[in-house]
Amino acid sequence: MFKGIRGVFIRVADLEEATERYLRLFGGTLTQRHAFEDLGFDTSVITYDNGTYIELISPLDEEGPVARALRSRGEGLHQISFDNDDPRACVEHLRDSEVRLVNDPGRGEPVTQQIFVHPRDVNGVLVQVGNTPFD
Repeated sequence: MFKGIRGVFIRVADLEEATERYLRLFGGTLTQRHAFEDLGFDTSVITYDNGTYIELISPLDEEGPVARALRSRGEGLHQISFDNDDPRACVEHLRDSEVRLVNDPGRGEPVTQQIFVHPRDVNGVLVQVGNTPFD
């Protein structure tokens, strides 16, 4: 089912500075720079030969979820993405475990967005079920 960590998302105040620092210190390849205007954040994705990645995220405005998290918790770990063989089975397992799922439309409904475990149920870290959506 779950195979391990696929990626780690880190909140940063200055995306350019953080991107340069992570590449200089930890290597990897910058494979994506993308602003998600609709979600209010900008990203740099640094990938590694084993298929894992670090995604640095920085707010584009003062109102989005990343901006709010940066204000309340500062820079640091924002989210972990877990790799898996079967996202449908993983979501069913989590539903059965009675944790709060973000973007879950409920049993029997098509999953068309990324599914996350709410941070309140996993020690303050947003956890993404990698490979969703599956419908």
